[in-house]
Amino acid sequence: MRAMMVLSVGVCLMLSGCRGAPIDESNDAGVATQPTYWVGTWSTMQKLGGELHASVTPTGDGSYEAVFAGTCSEAFLYELTLPGFEHNDTVHFEGDVDLGEKDGGVYSWAGAIIGDTFIGEYRNAKYKVGSFRMYRATQEQFEASAMACGAMPAAAEEAEAK
Repeated sequence: MRAMMVLSVGVCLMLSGCRGAPIDESNDAGVATQPTYWVGTWSTMQKLGGELHASVTPTGDGSYEAVFAGTCSEAFLYELTLPGFEHNDTVHFEGDVDLGEKDGGVYSWAGAIIGDTFIGEYRNAKYKVGSFRMYRATQEQFEASAMACGAMPAAAEEAEAK
């Protein structure tokens, strides 16, 4: 279950650098460099779900460094590198990630960041199917929400380190 949630988060991570896009600051080359913060929920067709929080930072090479934290039966934290591309002010993500046998194995996912919304869907070989929806947040909202649900005291530290 934890793996499913993490996969869904990783799968759906998408960022762009324009108005309505996740990144608002850029370097001299016009590449967004600041993290964006997201707060929302995840759910599965098996009626499971919980809180989900993410910090996503573009690397400048077409990928994004992401930290996902949330709750399932317990708090979880995943750090992932996500490949993505921008098209028409939307950042698209798609791929596979192995969260380990304990967390459900390999997940396939797809997602997008559209304006102030980050959505995604995921599935693993054990037929766990789910989705997530998060909304843009300030760093302060991200930290407060992630810490309040017990997802990670480390979330604030990770966000500040970026």
